[in-house]
Amino acid sequence: MKQQPKIGFLTSADAKDQKIWSGIHYHLLRGLEENFGDVVVLGPIKKPLYLRCIIAFLDRVCTIFLGKKFNKIHNTISSKFFKSRYESLLREVDLDIIFASSASVEIAYLETDIPICQYTDAFFGQLHNYYENHTNLISNSVKEAYTIEECAARKTTSIICTSDWAKNYAIDSLKFKKEQVHFIPFGANIDEIPDISPVNKKSGLHEKCNLLFLGKAWERKGGPIAFEALETLSEMGLSVSLTVCGCVPSPEFQHPDLNVIPFLNKNNEKEYQAFLELLHRTHFLLLPSRAECFGIVFCEASAFGIPSITTHTGGIPSAVKDGVNGYKLPYDANGEAYAKVIYEIFTDEEQYQKLVISSREKFDKNLNWGYANEKIKECIATTLSIAGNHVIP
Repeated sequence: MKQQPKIGFLTSADAKDQKIWSGIHYHLLRGLEENFGDVVVLGPIKKPLYLRCIIAFLDRVCTIFLGKKFNKIHNTISSKFFKSRYESLLREVDLDIIFASSASVEIAYLETDIPICQYTDAFFGQLHNYYENHTNLISNSVKEAYTIEECAARKTTSIICTSDWAKNYAIDSLKFKKEQVHFIPFGANIDEIPDISPVNKKSGLHEKCNLLFLGKAWERKGGPIAFEALETLSEMGLSVSLTVCGCVPSPEFQHPDLNVIPFLNKNNEKEYQAFLELLHRTHFLLLPSRAECFGIVFCEASAFGIPSITTHTGGIPSAVKDGVNGYKLPYDANGEAYAKVIYEIFTDEEQYQKLVISSREKFDKNLNWGYANEKIKECIATTLSIAGNHVIP
């Protein structure tokens, strides 16, 4: 009898690239390799040129003639392509379990007897009309996407969701049994856990408050609201700066205390160190997101003792706990409301330092990959048990 299961890590993306999906595939793969050793990476698989051209053509036709979009991700032609490629790969390896990382499209039509543990931060039914790229879709695209989601669910032995938001959807809408669904939050996309000291993050009325807006999507992450908060804090007399990292705001957003870093590549050591230094000097992560499945940036902020001031939406409540590692404001809160919360906390040195400490404690407790990977190990054991496989994890 084998002492360790042989795991297939399935994603069409490059799991070894930290830029992809905020480094989540990368950290998941590394954790599985550390815990099990025998992991076969089933990917990356790139769609061929002809398929990408067909999808682009369909999207163009739908836009021109229907004024709507074709779903370029959750579509049957992509899913059937992945079925063919992965079935070919699986014939070449002997696996005990498949770990499918954000891969519902890849596994939906897959024909295999190997148990599948699916890992996801959200489902199409949650993203539809919530994320901008999942809105204004043609009806057939919506139907196909729901079918893919349901097919993937039927192929899944157990599923890991990164938020209660996703977990509840899996149970309520996809009819997973409660024992099949596991809630395990993301960890931070950093290689080393930083040493922090609350005294290095000085606060108070006469100190400068450094705000960080971290993300690739200015509008979706609530950039205009963050900018309004910057203006309001300046008007309130607080010395403040807002650094935008990961995107470039449109030209109308101009302010002497607005700093823009278009992109930092974590695969580049110099830029990665610049990213870490940026976090070390940040007082608050300001992210008034309009749509968010979880937000790995909240894990990174907590690792550095940075309180997150964000929105009560999507999966964020599983990442940010009020009074612990930040605060969530109502969806309709404006920049002035965010500014008032930041001002109240920052000018109360005792309150701010307590929040710094509890933010890091929240990271140490369950917003790190060490915790996540241990829980994933338990989930692998449960999946093998459900499937009747007697391999010992």
